[in-house]
Amino acid sequence: TVPAWVFPRQSRYYSRHNPKPSFCNPEPHDVILCVINFVEALLFVLFTGCMGADQFEAISKNTPYIDRLQGIKGRQRPICENLRDVFGGRFSLTWFLPLPPSREARASFNKMLYDTRAHLRKEAQKYQQEIDQAPTVQGEAVDHAGGSNGALRRRNGSG
Repeated sequence: TVPAWVFPRQSRYYSRHNPKPSFCNPEPHDVILCVINFVEALLFVLFTGCMGADQFEAISKNTPYIDRLQGIKGRQRPICENLRDVFGGRFSLTWFLPLPPSREARASFNKMLYDTRAHLRKEAQKYQQEIDQAPTVQGEAVDHAGGSNGALRRRNGSG
């Protein structure tokens, strides 16, 4: 006989009167649990499929979802080039394995980070100069048309 730990369900249907185990005689709650599990699996497949399609669309158009909502479009490039940027290198089976990025990919990513940081620093300096040069009337910045300064409104979150 097979030990109970190999087929734990075997001992449930095994009896002295019926020496052969009955695997095809599920109880009603077993059927209900199987149906619930099947529905859960369908929902999981639907969710992951939608998320995967959304990510592929963002990669193929070179535009993340938030940028697309804001009307910002990425530079038009071939899909293969965008996929190489995302997965790092030419197509291979390593695209489907959770491996660390190559040295080349890390160097490219670090360069992008430093370029972005330098760009943000430069934009922050221009923004600060715009605020500092804004004319003030009784301690409140105003523009030449007599309204509130646009830079100050952006800074306070109201513009």
